Amino acid sequence: MRSDVDDTVIIGPIQHAPADDADVADDDTIILLPDAGHPATRPVPTPAAQPAPAGLAEPVADEPQPTPLVSSRIRIGSHEFSLEVPAFIGRAPSTPRITGGKPFRLVRVPSRRREISGTHVSVRQEGRTVVVTSLSPTNGTTVLLPGAEPLTLRRGESMVAFSGSIVDIGDGIRIEIEQGERT
Repeated sequence: MRSDVDDTVIIGPIQHAPADDADVADDDTIILLPDAGHPATRPVPTPAAQPAPAGLAEPVADEPQPTPLVSSRIRIGSHEFSLEVPAFIGRAPSTPRITGGKPFRLVRVPSRRREISGTHVSVRQEGRTVVVTSLSPTNGTTVLLPGAEPLTLRRGESMVAFSGSIVDIGDGIRIEIEQGERT
């Protein structure tokens, strides 16, 4: 494995591409999918729905019920955003390279002195926690947790932020993490 390559390459069984594919030579992401005969591409049969046996379809009184998910949010100045989808924040945020088909939000913030990178930081909810990831900051990302010393994240570093935490991305822009309401 080469350590000098920063791109992700996913390889299945080797397929031979036609020789006239010269127009894809400049692309830096390569995904080779297995062919139709490969076991990974065969559909997995799903069992037909069966009615529950009598007496087992009702919940047991002692059985714990799932707790509703708490939707956190962020506040930047007077603007508030739900973290139902991840937020990518910067002076000119761009679409993430890999989204997995999941929705996301791009949040543009002003940066008069250009201290904030194009896509500086991401903030996302993972279960009941909020995760802050420093993406490509020019001047760093500082996280201020309640009652703790400020912590500066370097490129690619992530950390859990609690309600009341403040993420300072420079140029006077601060992201406040807030606990949401139960959904």
